Amino acid sequence: MRKLWPSAWIPVICLALVVFSHVAQASSHRITAFNVQIFGRAKMAKPLPAQILPEIMTRSQLTFLQEIRDKSDKAINQLMDTIHETHPNYDLLLSPALGRTRSKEKYAYIYDSSLLRPVTSFVLEDPDDVFEREPYVALWEDTTGAHLVTIGIHVKPSAVPEELAHLASYAERLSKLGLSHILILGDLNADCRYLEPDEPFILPNLSYFTSLIDNSIDTTTTATDCTYDRFLASPDLTDDVSDGDIFDHQSYFGLSLEESRLISDHYAIELFWHSQSASDSKDWRRRVFSNMPQFGIPSP
Repeated sequence: MRKLWPSAWIPVICLALVVFSHVAQASSHRITAFNVQIFGRAKMAKPLPAQILPEIMTRSQLTFLQEIRDKSDKAINQLMDTIHETHPNYDLLLSPALGRTRSKEKYAYIYDSSLLRPVTSFVLEDPDDVFEREPYVALWEDTTGAHLVTIGIHVKPSAVPEELAHLASYAERLSKLGLSHILILGDLNADCRYLEPDEPFILPNLSYFTSLIDNSIDTTTTATDCTYDRFLASPDLTDDVSDGDIFDHQSYFGLSLEESRLISDHYAIELFWHSQSASDSKDWRRRVFSNMPQFGIPSP
C-alpha cells in the first residue's frame, strides 16, 4: 500500500521551498579595491609580489586595481597568466592609460567570469578636464540578474574635494537612469593632509552616499595613519553590502614590514555585496539600455 504524506507536513514543505527559492536567488561576492603602488614589470620581477598578488586577486570575485604603470601590459598579462594557472575563469577589463602628465596610469577590473558579467565598461568622459585620471565605470550583472555599477578612481591628492564632488554628481545622474546600485571605490586620498576627516561627507553631492570604510581605519602600510582608500555606496545599495575593512596582507601572509611594503604602500580594502535577484530584470535592462546614449554610456 502506497504511503501518503501526512497533511501536517505540507506547511513545512512549502516553507522550505520558499526559503530555498530565496537562497537560490541571492549571492555574496567579495569586492576589493587595491592601489598596488607603481604596478609594472619591476614589481612583477620580484618573487614575493609575483607570488602574493595573484593570491590577493583571487580571494575576491571582483577587484579594482589602480596605479598600473606599464605601457607594454606585460606586468598585468603576467599577473593574469599566474591567476589562470589555478583560476582559469578569471578575466580582465583594462582601461587605457590616463593622466595629464607623462606618468600615466591604467585601471583594471579582475573578476570571476563564472559569477559576474560586465554588461558594459567605459572611461567617464571629462570635457571640462576635472579629473587627473578619469573614473573607470563598469556595469555588472551577476547570475541572479542583480546589477551593480562600480565607479573606480585614483583621485589626485591636490584636487580631492573637486574630483569627489564631480564624481558624486555623475553618480546621482546615473541613479536617474535606473542604475541605483552604485559603488564608488578606490584610493580617494580622502584623509590626512589631502582632506579633513569629515570634509568629504559635508560636500553637498556626497551626502547622497554612505562611507563603508570607517575614518579610524588606516589603509596604508607606511608610518602614516590615514584612511585614503574608500567605498562609497548609494542609498539603494547600503542594505546589500557589508561594512568595509582592510585586507592585512602583512598578517595574512606572515610578512615583515619591509616585505609588506614590497607589495604596496596601501592595504587592499574589501567588502561583501549580497546581491538580490532582480525580479524585473528584463524590464530593467530594456529601460536602462534604451536610455544609455543620453548619458554617454556605450551600449552593450
